[in-house]
Amino acid sequence: AGDARALQAALAFCIGLPWELCLRVPFFTGKKCPAVAWVNPADRCVYIDLERVLPGLSNKQTDRHVVTTLLLVRPLPLLAGNLVYEAYAANPGLEAVEGLAGKSTMISRSLLPGASSATAIRASVARLIASRGGAALRAGLSRDTAAYASLSLSLISKSDHHYLVKQRSAIWQGCGHIYSSLQWGPCAPDPDAGGAAFGSRVTPEVRWIKDVIEELHSVAIQLRPGKRYRLNSLTLHHNAYATYVGLLMTILIGGRNRSKIEFCASTWQEDHAFGQHGDKLVGPNLGLTPVPIPTTLSTQMKLWRIHLRALDQRLHKLGLTKEHPGRSRIQAVLDSDKVNLLFTMNEEGTPQILTANFLFKGEGSSLNRDFSRHVMPDLLGSQEVPFEHVQWWLRHHVDGTSASSITSTTVQQVWLCRVATALDRIALDLGLRPLHGIAKTL
Repeated sequence: AGDARALQAALAFCIGLPWELCLRVPFFTGKKCPAVAWVNPADRCVYIDLERVLPGLSNKQTDRHVVTTLLLVRPLPLLAGNLVYEAYAANPGLEAVEGLAGKSTMISRSLLPGASSATAIRASVARLIASRGGAALRAGLSRDTAAYASLSLSLISKSDHHYLVKQRSAIWQGCGHIYSSLQWGPCAPDPDAGGAAFGSRVTPEVRWIKDVIEELHSVAIQLRPGKRYRLNSLTLHHNAYATYVGLLMTILIGGRNRSKIEFCASTWQEDHAFGQHGDKLVGPNLGLTPVPIPTTLSTQMKLWRIHLRALDQRLHKLGLTKEHPGRSRIQAVLDSDKVNLLFTMNEEGTPQILTANFLFKGEGSSLNRDFSRHVMPDLLGSQEVPFEHVQWWLRHHVDGTSASSITSTTVQQVWLCRVATALDRIALDLGLRPLHGIAKTL
């Protein structure tokens, strides 16, 4: 009975649900169980159907989005998994975790088998289950991997679930580190090592993003006017160029799904270490959030202003006065007034709001408008950026860890520089490079 209770406690730790719920978790060897959580004795794995726990996550849209699932699969320790399988094979009527110990089953306040009752802090079953998140972090896991490997979802922001993708191998490796740190031995092997990743179902393939970038880059170059030009040729190139710049900025700052592409000219300056973006007011103070400006973005903003100066000169040669709306807007941007940095022009040269419809056409017509927020967390992680920094780049506030929190030990400039460096490397890999407009220099 003591060994059965210890096995129950170990299973509860691995499942990650409160004790009373863990006892009701069924054993199931099929493909899809009606329950939200179940243990497959044959696979030695725990299954949690988070699609029913995290409603509101987007569904997969196209074949060019990464194949993922919201069925979280985690391995048991190999020793515990083998014991569960032996018990299940020996007793075909065993239906749930509770049946492992029968009448000897503990309650959440019960002392763990073999634990001393003389300690100041009672080593109860409930405390063992509650320790799983801390154990994952002490084992060296990042907060996002720890959240899923130990089912400690409080380690990350609720908003993070919309954007994160974790490979099965990362979950397996994370669980392995946890079990090794507890001296529970290795985890069970993955029965489906090539299975779908877990997480966001609208994360585009990197190749798709490269195709969108290349298309807008090529169009802007093709429409660049020569020495002979008219207002129509100037506006066509300007609009294509503004679209490319808008895409570059949207990718590098993690733009949300908005119909308008808005960056304030007074805030976004090429000589600043960071800009402030207000596409969504977040945090306890509902304020603007600092966003790092990598060299790629800084160079592009400089080239954009050079383009505007050259465009203003050509509009002047075509007879447009300083009072013309187009030239007035150009001057306002160059003066760093509180106007939109990016804008398009109609056939008369009158400035128009740059909308997402300009960015998402052609190759990008079926691309979700917040695609950068889905693909960048994984790319930043591959550059060894700490997950807390990824959260700050996403502009997600997490009590206790956010850089703006009084309990945070992070210096703003440190994380801004680290993320900016990583973004430059990612931009290089994506083929996202600064582009000049009408003129390179003035």
